[in-house]
Amino acid sequence: MTENNLEIRVENLEAAYARLAGLPGRVTELSVQILQLRDEMRVGFSGVRSELSGGLVHVRQEMGSLRTELRGEIGDLRTELRGEIGSLRTELHGEIGDLRTELRGEIGELRGDVGALRGEVGELRGDVGTLKRETTLIRDDMAAMHKELAGAIVATGNEMRVLHEDVASRITRLGDLLKPRDST
Repeated sequence: MTENNLEIRVENLEAAYARLAGLPGRVTELSVQILQLRDEMRVGFSGVRSELSGGLVHVRQEMGSLRTELRGEIGDLRTELRGEIGSLRTELHGEIGDLRTELRGEIGELRGDVGALRGEVGELRGDVGTLKRETTLIRDDMAAMHKELAGAIVATGNEMRVLHEDVASRITRLGDLLKPRDST
């Protein structure tokens, strides 16, 4: 059985060798195809490279023209803004000057009003002083009148007591006169 195995093995090896015998030809064909592919890719990449460089040149030219155009527009805008800022500055200076003049006039009027108010306050202080003095005089007069009135009330009270006692004694005397007398 080992011989049988050995024969099968040898046949397998011969079949494998036969298959491998065609391999160098296939490898050569593959090498040729790889070389052709490399040449084609080199040509393709070269074309792409040239297209890209041409496109880059075109893009750079467009960017340059856009840059120049933008610089011009920015310059125009800058000039326009400077003009507007200058006119606004002039207008604001004029308005600030007018406002300053107006405020100075109003401040002058207010100073005059404050002076007048100070004069009126001075007059009011004098009036208050006069009122205080008059109030003091009135209080003194009222105190004197109070004393007088109290004295008059006391005097009237005394007179009324005397009159009351007089009336009471007269009534008593009249009562005594009207009583029947004892006939003894």
